[in-house]
Order: sequence, then structure tokens, then C-alpha cells
Amino acid sequence: MRRLFIIAAVTVFLLPLSLTAHAASNFCDLQESFQALKDLGVNPPGDYFESVRAELNLRKTMLGKTLDCATEEAESLKEEIRNLPESDPDVAELKSFFLGRLADVFAYYDQQKSKIGDLVSLQNTKNTAQDILLWRQSTWEPLVADSQNIILWNKNQTLFRTAENRFNQISQTVRLLKLLEQEDVRRYFDDSEKNLRQAQNLHLGAKRMIKYYRPAGEVTETIKNSLDTLAKTYQKFFGLSQEVKKFLPL
Repeated sequence: MRRLFIIAAVTVFLLPLSLTAHAASNFCDLQESFQALKDLGVNPPGDYFESVRAELNLRKTMLGKTLDCATEEAESLKEEIRNLPESDPDVAELKSFFLGRLADVFAYYDQQKSKIGDLVSLQNTKNTAQDILLWRQSTWEPLVADSQNIILWNKNQTLFRTAENRFNQISQTVRLLKLLEQEDVRRYFDDSEKNLRQAQNLHLGAKRMIKYYRPAGEVTETIKNSLDTLAKTYQKFFGLSQEVKKFLPL
């Protein structure tokens, strides 16, 4: 939601004053600035140059607040990335990589903010807003997508560890009771293992895709497929458990 709001806040600089009555959320405390800009368009000062100066100051203030909001957004992502574990060498490497890219993001926002005081015309503010918007689309948005994929991948680790433990427990029971000789048990057991290994391969494949910078959409789809396959694995687990129960003493 904040990401969309920042885009809207930046885009407003590119619109004629009469079209800036966008609904603003409470994020970054820009509501009053949006309203002031709207009021200025409805009731401009009598003097033309005074009106231009007032609009310029408002737009510069809003641009600075929008950059502050964008910086806060980046800080939030940074905190999520910093929480990634370092026990997995690949994840540790990606963690370092994304933190490095975020350092570039903060440097860019600081640079843009330092230029605000030098903006001397309305067109300057609109050009700066356009540059920021294009930069976010080409640099920030892909970074967010890639980062969210590794964050999601890491969260899924617990699901896959739980599934592996579950399969090992079932496997021990089946082998202890020598039930693999039973055709239905054997079929569910083999299907369970096949689905689990397929899900794990997709899961690990998603990490490799992130590591080698595959398009974020492809990675997201692979993560989704891994979870879908894991869900099918649990269906097989249930069927296997039902078959095993037939051979347990009442």
C-alpha cells in the first residue's frame, strides 16, 4: 500500500494543478500538503508571481516528504533483509547483495533530497519527480520484487522442514510394521516421497533462480509451484496414514 502511495505522491507533481485532488492516505503526513495544493488551485493569490512561488514551495515540501516516505519504505525492507539467517551460504550471500543495493537506494534518495533547495521553477520540480518515478520503476521495483522472493523463500523453509520430518516419521512407522509389502501402502508411500522430492527440488530451484538473477516473476511462480506441490504431498501423507491405520491394532 505504501509503495502505491509513493508512486501516487510522486506522480502528482507531473499533473496540472487542477488535477491534484488525489485522495492521500495518512502515510508520511502528506494529507495537509495535498489539500493545500488543491486549495491553491481553487483560490490562488491575486498576484501571479506570488501564486507561482507558493505552488513551488508547496511542491518542494511535498517532494521532500515523499522522499522521506520512500526512505522509510526502504528502511522497512532493509530490516526484513537483515533478519535473514546466515546459516545458509547462498542466503547469506544474497543478504549481503541486497543490503548493498539498498545502500545505493539510500544514497540516491539523499542525493535527490539535497537538490530540492536548488529547484527554482515548477518545471524543475516536475522534472525531478519524473526522474524519481522512472528510477523507482527501473531500479526500486525490481529490487523489491527480488528481495521479497528471498524473504518468502526463507519463510517457506519451515514448511519444508516440517514436511520432511513428517515423512520421516511415517516412513519409520511403515518400515517398522513392514507395510511396504502392501500394495496400497506402497503406492501412497512412493507417491508421497515423489511429491515431496519434487516440491523440495522446486523450492531449491527457486533459490538458485534468485541467486542467478532470474526474472522475479519466474521465481515467484516457481515458489508458488513448490507450495502447490507440497500441498499435494500432504494429501498423499493423509492417504498413506489412512492406509497404515488399516493394519494397526484397534
